[in-house]
Amino acid sequence: MFHLYGLIIGVGVVAVWTVSERLEPRVSRVLPWMLFGALVGARVYHVVDQWTYYSTHLLNILALWNGGLAIWGGVIGGFAALEFSTHNFQFSKETQWNILGAICTALPLGQAIGRWGNGANGEFANIVFDTVPWWLAESVLDLILFALLWYVSRIWRVGKDTHLGRKQVGLYLVGYGFIRGVLEWERLVPWTLVGVPTAVWASGVGIVSGMFLLLYKYTP
Repeated sequence: MFHLYGLIIGVGVVAVWTVSERLEPRVSRVLPWMLFGALVGARVYHVVDQWTYYSTHLLNILALWNGGLAIWGGVIGGFAALEFSTHNFQFSKETQWNILGAICTALPLGQAIGRWGNGANGEFANIVFDTVPWWLAESVLDLILFALLWYVSRIWRVGKDTHLGRKQVGLYLVGYGFIRGVLEWERLVPWTLVGVPTAVWASGVGIVSGMFLLLYKYTP
């Protein structure tokens, strides 16, 4: 059975792979591991978030074609998978950061495309900013973040910045953390912690971590 959601997510994955591999060819060696980790992490986060429903519909946990991939869960799962896989390839720390930086530069493009899958499924359709559905608002903001990352990365690369990868990761975490931190209040979010949506907490951690990566003075 054809599922438009799956097709759109697949297009997003191809976009991330193509762009990130152009920036750092060694991405292709670890990205399959990262995609698997991201898929597992994104689904686990979503299922925990919606456990009231899934606790009585256990078989639907595997029904990925119905939607339900939480981006922060995917980020955590993908990062964990990268750490695992790079040990097998014995990449240096700098190489690991460069790989992760390339992927983080391309990731908002994939996220922007993926949100159209939510739109196709009728998810996150509440109107924000008085004009557009939630999913479309994030898609546009993700595209802006991708353009910013691409532009700034070129400047850093031309300047031969020795901490390029770290800064790319940092800028992604700050940028996407800000996007979700703002938009999350406009969603219906069952999973909260002390009254605050869990994704807002995750966004806060992302922003703080990203600022550290951007501002910390690394020694050679």
